[in-house]
Amino acid sequence: MNGIIIDDKVYEVVPYSLNSCDKCELKKECDQITGDYCLVDKMFGCNGMRIFRYSQSLTDKLNKK
Repeated sequence: MNGIIIDDKVYEVVPYSLNSCDKCELKKECDQITGDYCLVDKMFGCNGMRIFRYSQSLTDKLNKK
């Protein structure tokens, strides 16, 4: 599994059939950080066919104390 943790929330990289940043749950953050390229592509070399999706179950596991 590939993903990223931001503010104690887990966003996993999941396959997506279209090259669509609009469906990525980190689009706003990506636009602010990079301005002109996709974080998923840059970090994982996905060529636009994957997006970040928030994972409640993984977030719960991470924050379980």
